[in-house]
Amino acid sequence: METTPLFLVIPDPAWSKNRKVATHTVDWLTHDVPAKVATELLQCTALVGLVYRGDPSCLRRKREGYTALLIHEKVLMWSWLKRNKCLVEFMEFSRFLRCLKSSCSYGQTFSKYFGVWGGVDLTVDPRYAPGLETWREVQEYVECLHRLHNTTPVWPPLEECQRASHKLLVVSLLDEIARTVTDSPRPTTRRLSEAEMPPLENVVIKREGSDSGRHVFVGKKPSGKLTTDEAGFAWFTQTRIETLMSVGEWRVIVVDMQVIRVVNTTPLENNLATVEYSQRIYGLSLEEMTVLTSEMTS
Repeated sequence: METTPLFLVIPDPAWSKNRKVATHTVDWLTHDVPAKVATELLQCTALVGLVYRGDPSCLRRKREGYTALLIHEKVLMWSWLKRNKCLVEFMEFSRFLRCLKSSCSYGQTFSKYFGVWGGVDLTVDPRYAPGLETWREVQEYVECLHRLHNTTPVWPPLEECQRASHKLLVVSLLDEIARTVTDSPRPTTRRLSEAEMPPLENVVIKREGSDSGRHVFVGKKPSGKLTTDEAGFAWFTQTRIETLMSVGEWRVIVVDMQVIRVVNTTPLENNLATVEYSQRIYGLSLEEMTVLTSEMTS
């Protein structure tokens, strides 16, 4: 008899939002699920701050026996898999961290899972999470994840996430692809020294290990020196792209070499630093953005 795989999912504490903020955040959506599933999700202690009762008027149509939820997209993804493909168990990050630090519990706690997915986002600076306030605690957490990987698969891959957190390396690879493969323009990127404060005109100041507008400064200076801290995250400048402020980003999601979705993401209130984004699926095409840009610059 075939056994249905059981996955352990640990939501990132950074996903948690109050209802008002969640309503205007790009990775949240209103979706209906079977009433029984909605009750389970709303009562799950590991999902506090990740799912709320939704506004049915936001749905295209109302289905009998279904309940509208305002829910984080990754929680929705796993709840769908739980109903259709596999078994899923959610766990709070704080409890997950305690289990990791208790070496005697590895076999008892984790061996029953087909895989472990989630935890804090290691592609950015994870020192926002409870229990990971210092870089030493972060290193101990990563070492625990490596040990856990010996018991059960851990996703996403640790080495890949940590490499991605150092964006200057990623940028250099993208620059090389643009130069040698696609022959496409790229913003100029330059690493900053600790004593340096560049002219603010036409540049954006950023720091590695950051996302959603944290450590991003447009038209203003960061407070304090641009020091590279113990985590090794460096500061750098990039050319300011005005169309990012007005037109936004045009992104393509590709799976198995097939384009499955096009997303046009634009900042609200014309503010690059905001974490609140509007998202339009199958929004402006590349051709439309090109025409709009030409009109704006002519």
